[in-house]
Amino acid sequence: MIIRLSWLVVLAVLLALAITPGSALAHARLVSSNPSNGATLSAPPDRIILVFSEELKPDGNLITVTDAGGRQIDRGDTALDLNDAKRATLTVSLQSGLGNGVYTVQWRNVSTDGHSDRGQISFTVGVAAAPLPATGAGGQWPLLEVLALAVALIGMGTLLRRQRA
Repeated sequence: MIIRLSWLVVLAVLLALAITPGSALAHARLVSSNPSNGATLSAPPDRIILVFSEELKPDGNLITVTDAGGRQIDRGDTALDLNDAKRATLTVSLQSGLGNGVYTVQWRNVSTDGHSDRGQISFTVGVAAAPLPATGAGGQWPLLEVLALAVALIGMGTLLRRQRA
């Protein structure tokens, strides 16, 4: 009886780890952006601001902003915002004189533990358009997290079948 209970506790812990992927895998996930994904603005912003779920290294981060034709329109000055006490905010400034259209923001970050993540969002200036789906956002489950959950569930099912037999 005690052995059975201890196996259930172990499986419950594994399942809990699989269900809380952000902390288990320690990737800095995109929490918010300015402009937000899918936003329609009346005028182009001066800069892009991305806020992540954990502290980032000062080097190795990159934000690239392109127009609908694929032309890079940022100034290439991606920086960690040192005014953010959590060190989780990246910024990049944009060229002046941007016109109406859809813009794509692609990012790559490096958290202080060395893990890297990437993704993209989009926004529109002037005419409304369908936004690109955000990628790399915290609500998505990467393959490793799904596999960990599947292994935990299979293990739990196997143990339960053995106990009943």
